[in-house]
Amino acid sequence: MNNKLAQPTPRTGDIRLDLLLEEISHPDVRVRQQACVELGTHSDLRVVPWLLHFLDHKYLIVQNSAFEALRRIGPSSIPVLVANLDGQGVMVRCKIMMLLGTFRSRLAVAPLIAALKDPHEYIRSGAASGLGMIGDRAAFEPLLAALQGTDIQLAAVAATALGRLGDPRARSPLLIVLRSPHAALRIGAITGLGYLGDRTVFNEILPFLQDTSAEIRYATVMALGWLGDQRAVPELLPLAQADAGFSSDLEPIAATAAIVIGKLGGEWSLDVIYATIENTQIESLYAWAVRGLCEMRPNSAVDLLINQLQSADAFRRFYAVVALGEIGDGRAGSALMEIAHADTDVNSAGESITDAAVRAIERIRERQHSALTG
Repeated sequence: MNNKLAQPTPRTGDIRLDLLLEEISHPDVRVRQQACVELGTHSDLRVVPWLLHFLDHKYLIVQNSAFEALRRIGPSSIPVLVANLDGQGVMVRCKIMMLLGTFRSRLAVAPLIAALKDPHEYIRSGAASGLGMIGDRAAFEPLLAALQGTDIQLAAVAATALGRLGDPRARSPLLIVLRSPHAALRIGAITGLGYLGDRTVFNEILPFLQDTSAEIRYATVMALGWLGDQRAVPELLPLAQADAGFSSDLEPIAATAAIVIGKLGGEWSLDVIYATIENTQIESLYAWAVRGLCEMRPNSAVDLLINQLQSADAFRRFYAVVALGEIGDGRAGSALMEIAHADTDVNSAGESITDAAVRAIERIRERQHSALTG
């Protein structure tokens, strides 16, 4: 474990908090893991240095719990995270960058731009990814320089990040990189162009559906989903029917293509929707699948979405809440009330799950009122 952080003192004056700060160093890994989880419910920023200690713990379950706790503490921790960005171990610094990207604060832009020149490749790539997540166009020139540099891995991440900025100036340099001999750069460019959302690149991206690389085909399917151009539907059908490949995240290309077809206005596959909702770890795919469920509205939709409210993934709970509000079935009322009162988390865009639940409850009540008044 990284020892460069000065060990904080477990004395805050809050009896329960002091107990958790003692438990986080308990010999039993399960006690440590649970202490990390509970520390994420505290707004006291004195817990942040403690949690940072455990971002490179030897047990992955403790690492993940510490990371989730920091994410739940939220943007108020940004000054502490920025202060600890330098001088830590590589793993801790990379995870701090992920958190800064998730919080999408402009306070993180300058230190992340500086980190693009860090001597460690993982730090450089993490900085580029974080800048893309934040989406501040002040990062355009530094990311463009990274795209055009000699570090292939950094350039690939910068390509995706440039697209996420939404700056139209990214179109031309990304189209140039699309012809790179390096597969990683082509994948980054395809993904970046998808995020950019400029449908004029449709014909430039489309041929990559036939690429021999499963990862490139998967990236192209996702990019066509983000572009939102219905011309992609007939081109995606053969992949939905017969592509046996998987992405590096083990997402099946056939199922992904089927979900994108539905998202673009084609025919939805209910079996694929169910499988995607249950299994995918890709937020965009999950959101698209939930949209399909709302459009098809099978009898089992409400029960499935209520079960999703128990997920550990904030993005699953968020989109399930939104969908339940759209469907408007009163059976979801009590489950949504629990979320509205207790779920303080946010999705990756910083949208409050509590606020989404309140809106969903209002929509259900409006629908019930309309049904009663005719």
